[in-house]
Amino acid sequence: MCAQVRGVIRNFIWSGKDTLAHAKVKWGTLVLPTSHDGLGIIDPKTQSEALLVKLLVRGIARGGEPWKELIRQKADQIKLPMHGKGPSTPNINWLFAAPKLK
Repeated sequence: MCAQVRGVIRNFIWSGKDTLAHAKVKWGTLVLPTSHDGLGIIDPKTQSEALLVKLLVRGIARGGEPWKELIRQKADQIKLPMHGKGPSTPNINWLFAAPKLK
């Protein structure tokens, strides 16, 4: 899906239409910031990943709204590695646990 969106964006940039156009600059250059000699176009794949992470962060925040409960339930099924070492934790409940003080 992202490849199709990228294609539409690329065609519009180079031809002003949704018809097939030959790119004059690599996609990597298009998505570079203008401060690094790019065109500053936002990559749709990167943007969608960022928005999903933002939704997850908001979903695991305190609150009892139904959409947060759904996100917590789905995230609870994911196994996350603990700081890249040792066994993975079976769910995200460690985020809500009180810290152990020494």
